[in-house]
Amino acid sequence: MKLTNFFKKSLASLVMMAMSTQLFSAPEFDKNSKIRVIDFWRINKVLDEQKTIAAFDGGWSYFEDQDLVVGSYDDTWFQAYKMSTRELLWSVNIGSSISVQAVVLNKKLLVATESGEIYCFDLKDGKVIWRQALGNESIRRDLVAIPEKNSIIVYPTSEKIVMIDDDGKVKWRRDLKGAGGLQLDRMAPPLVVGSKLIVGNKSGVIHQLDLSTGQIQSKHKVFGRSSKSLFMGLMKVHPYNGSYLFAGANGEVVLMDQNFSEKWRVKTEGDLTAVSPIKDDFVYLAGNNKELLRLDLKAGKLSTVLAMGSIANDLEFNPEGLLYWFGSQGLVGIIEPKSSKLMAWTDLESIISSVFYVPKKGFYLSTQAKNLYGLDLNL
Repeated sequence: MKLTNFFKKSLASLVMMAMSTQLFSAPEFDKNSKIRVIDFWRINKVLDEQKTIAAFDGGWSYFEDQDLVVGSYDDTWFQAYKMSTRELLWSVNIGSSISVQAVVLNKKLLVATESGEIYCFDLKDGKVIWRQALGNESIRRDLVAIPEKNSIIVYPTSEKIVMIDDDGKVKWRRDLKGAGGLQLDRMAPPLVVGSKLIVGNKSGVIHQLDLSTGQIQSKHKVFGRSSKSLFMGLMKVHPYNGSYLFAGANGEVVLMDQNFSEKWRVKTEGDLTAVSPIKDDFVYLAGNNKELLRLDLKAGKLSTVLAMGSIANDLEFNPEGLLYWFGSQGLVGIIEPKSSKLMAWTDLESIISSVFYVPKKGFYLSTQAKNLYGLDLNL
């Protein structure tokens, strides 16, 4: 889960603001409510400690089957650690930062770089099996692995979407670029639905492609430019009860059936920065207005849950159904969705670059200060 980082704002204060409805107030932000850090270790301890991780780095990924944590460091290195022992297994200088989280396909580790290259590594020793250069195209959307086709989908910021097989060969390439709209630092990756691929571009157009050939089957203008935002790109797409839920960076959220007929549309106040997974017919939204919103998917109605003191870059549920809010400047909050109560919080005092979940342990976060934190599952 790489965090959305196109709102690179420096916040003078990370104090939570009380709402007039008194859903919660500043006194709840006390020492007794802090999340306990259960694990802490310093990334790249075998390298030069004077170096720093680039801000908004693609971050780190965890693969449970391999007990493996991988990620980039100092804009040039890609590393793998054994999660249970923290042992550094291998480190490779690839000359560019890793822009999105890695995927595993057929026991091969695939990563994308800011300079527009796809690397395929041997999981055991970090040997480069192949490298595919896509040109000077930054890749900031997550790679999508398609095991049944032994392939991955790559969607660079140039909006020339590509399918590559696990041997590094390009199967097809399609240009989805449209006019207008600012490029998001990271947009939603494509969604695979059966034999179809659903993907949006920066101009607010949703494309439906044939997965095998890349041929465009249909395209639909879903998001437009508003007076308050120049962003029209797709932030998130969720399948929901035979329909598609599209969340745009301009703050609009739309539910459409499989024929792309609109069921309902809502608009938030400001741009969106984070969208949660769907939970019990609800989805949670955060934006640059620093509020956490709840969207009832059955009724298509928005309500405010909490006022927040900083921008959230990611929203995730843990297995117990608690909502984790990951702030852009290192503030982490745990919210009980039904009661809208802020249960606990902590301030890591550094920009969070990535978040991943480790079963039976909890969420782990890598930070710009080159630290890896594990947060307590038990409050």
